[in-house]
Amino acid sequence: MFSNLSKGNVLYGLDLSGDKMTYFNATIEEAKPAFPVNMGQIPGSVVDITAIRDGNTLSFKQIPSNSAVADYGNKTFILADSKDALVNYVNAKLQASRNIVNSYDEHKKLVEQYEDVLSQINPNPNGAELKELKQQFSTMQNQFSELMTLLKGKQNT
Repeated sequence: MFSNLSKGNVLYGLDLSGDKMTYFNATIEEAKPAFPVNMGQIPGSVVDITAIRDGNTLSFKQIPSNSAVADYGNKTFILADSKDALVNYVNAKLQASRNIVNSYDEHKKLVEQYEDVLSQINPNPNGAELKELKQQFSTMQNQFSELMTLLKGKQNT
């Protein structure tokens, strides 16, 4: 838990701010309980962490103190209090992504089936059918015009 971290401990993380996710660790300079910004949270339920990464100071505010892994900065950083916690997090995300990739073919078939059912429920001509209907309508208009011309010619005689 982040509440157990103190100066000299290692903070583990993933930096998601660039094009590619990168692993990092940083040395904690300070980890102190903070007054929560969100109403309803108990004082001390969050911690502010200052850490040094590659000579740069990083500040992480309002980290849930009773968590082992936290999303910080709207998915800019994933922070963990231990390497094991970060490994578990990455394994869970990896498995979720594999499940999505492995279900691609199944979902592709389902999309086709859903589209087919929707066309049965609410028929809506696609581009080729619509073009054919427009062509038939145009032909009928021409035939109607010819018929009107013939009828007018017979009335005048």
